[in-house]
Amino acid sequence: MKKIIQKITKKIEEFFGYTIVNIKAQNQEIEKRISKENFFDLYFSMIDPANFFFLQIGANDGITNDPIYSYVTQYKLPGLVVEPQPDVFKLLQSTYRLYPMVTCANLAVGNESKTLPFFSVKDSYKTSTNFKRVTGLATFNKEVIQKTIKRKIPPGSKSDDYIQETQVKALSLTDLVNEYKINKIDLIQIDCEGYDNEILKMIDFDQFEPRIINFESIHLSDRDRIECENLLEVHGYKWFRHGIDTCAYKF
Repeated sequence: MKKIIQKITKKIEEFFGYTIVNIKAQNQEIEKRISKENFFDLYFSMIDPANFFFLQIGANDGITNDPIYSYVTQYKLPGLVVEPQPDVFKLLQSTYRLYPMVTCANLAVGNESKTLPFFSVKDSYKTSTNFKRVTGLATFNKEVIQKTIKRKIPPGSKSDDYIQETQVKALSLTDLVNEYKINKIDLIQIDCEGYDNEILKMIDFDQFEPRIINFESIHLSDRDRIECENLLEVHGYKWFRHGIDTCAYKF
């Protein structure tokens, strides 16, 4: 795998004229010029699908704004996709119905293995804002939803009027790994609407050494984002920001 990543970075420099470097961000969003699509295209073209496993936390319906769906289906990659919302989970199952190597789990990853309060938007929000699909706007972090919908609801309305709380089954990352008998993870994809930093801190880097960790960083504070980047660096990762995400990789 180390050689694969080295080939990727070499090809990026040769064909796209970019150099991947590690820059410390100080209280601001710095976006490197490398394209995530360029990086992923090269990475997935060089892996051995028979010796690969991915974990996706916050899979939504498996398609909408999903950075790995096209690669999973193209290369028929085995993995586990996790989504806590029951109605959205049915869409996720439908998405991967023809891909038996992908296991779908209707649960959330949390700090504890128990039933936890989970927040999403009501149908009334979708109607009032003409948003037909906002299934990805669901999280343990209620504040993220409040901030996101505040500027889109009718004047005079309260954001809490459009937010619903449900109870979902949650497993710690350790218990998830044990329950699904996961013994290797090559790639972790995280999209948890502001809870991504908590997920990163759950990873047992002594047990697993994923070569790619891609997570949504746009909802994180500068402090949390930098904390994530420092954590990854301590474990030997380099990273670059692309759009709303951060991608960490390891030689």
